[in-house]
Amino acid sequence: MPAEDGDGEQHLIGTTRQGEPFAIARNAFNGSEFTGVTFSDDGRTLFANRQEPGVTFAITGPWRHVRH
Repeated sequence: MPAEDGDGEQHLIGTTRQGEPFAIARNAFNGSEFTGVTFSDDGRTLFANRQEPGVTFAITGPWRHVRH
């Protein structure tokens, strides 16, 4: 699960089974990027950090056939 880093709004990006990208989350608070994106060991929770101010988000699915 990549985190977009660039100018403008910052997003967490997922892909469909066909490999098409889609936005899962958007940082509407400020222009700070997401970092450290990972799934829990059981694959049920996606963790993502926002750099400034430092915050960790726990996002629950349902997620299908997640590979981590």
